[in-house]
Amino acid sequence: MQVTDGVKFSVANTGPGISPQHVDDVFLRGLRGQSRGMGLGIGLAIAKGIVAAHGGTIGVSSDQGKGAVFWFVLPSESAHPPKGVSAS
Repeated sequence: MQVTDGVKFSVANTGPGISPQHVDDVFLRGLRGQSRGMGLGIGLAIAKGIVAAHGGTIGVSSDQGKGAVFWFVLPSESAHPPKGVSAS
């Protein structure tokens, strides 16, 4: 993804990756990965809501067995100025 007027944040890991049939579902509330930890499966859903509330986008790319890259893009202030402020 090319960012033309915003800031992109990303984090990569070297874990087991995400199977292709689950990549589109990782941001659904209650979905938990392969780990059987104490999580509730709501973290990525909350992250998606926060990013969306700020006018951004969020996503993931993964090759199973090779880790994953999670990213989000927030628009620059000039792209979405606060209400009552004109972009100049």
